[in-house]
Amino acid sequence: MGTDLAFENLRPENLDIHNYTLLREEENGGKHYFVIESTPSTPEEKKGSAYSKRIFWIRSDIYFPEKIEFFDKRGRLSKRSVMEELVNVSG
Repeated sequence: MGTDLAFENLRPENLDIHNYTLLREEENGGKHYFVIESTPSTPEEKKGSAYSKRIFWIRSDIYFPEKIEFFDKRGRLSKRSVMEELVNVSG
């Protein structure tokens, strides 16, 4: 794609090929978040994914991931995605 984004970052989340663990809940900027770790659960996803895990900050009021941290196969933070200035476009 010519950027730090990969198609894997943009695909819909497949709940059947990941394990999810609630790490904690936290407040930030007056918003409440569920902090959730996602790890590949199938041998195919473990082999095919560029990431050993991802950590999501999910807003509890709208269930939207405002921040995602991506960790490489060695467990090192590889990249961070932050969604800012959310705008309701459909009313």
